[in-house]
Amino acid sequence: MGKETLKALITHLKANQFIKESIRKDVMTYQISLSEFMVIELLYHQGKQPIQMLAKKVLLTSGSMTYVINQLEKDEYILKIPCEKDQRITYVDLTEKGYQLMDQIFPQHEKKIENMFSVLTEEELLLWIEFHKRIGYMLEKKVKDKVDENIQHK
Repeated sequence: MGKETLKALITHLKANQFIKESIRKDVMTYQISLSEFMVIELLYHQGKQPIQMLAKKVLLTSGSMTYVINQLEKDEYILKIPCEKDQRITYVDLTEKGYQLMDQIFPQHEKKIENMFSVLTEEELLLWIEFHKRIGYMLEKKVKDKVDENIQHK
């Protein structure tokens, strides 16, 4: 199965590259970066989030997250809300301007994503999701196990 496994990886990486590039080009038409869009989109669908959790969910480093948050705040799409119970925690939420932007652009964006995956039947799409989740969970567990192992050896 060696050649097929390598082919699966290369196919995944190429598809991922084209998917990401298509999304980036789409998002750029709205005059925001892909990272900014990911933050706004997550807040739009999930509501107020602590900055640390937001960074984890959109896969950004803390430095990149700080830059994105500052840009979005400057553009008045988001606002920072200090946590009353814990001074170390700051929440981020969309402003009315942020909601208006997403109300305007998300339906178009969603159609473009649906078009990307339109080559798959509904059953194939569900399998695609399942396979990616299965691989992701397995790799996430290995990473956590390795981190735990390294901590125990120190």
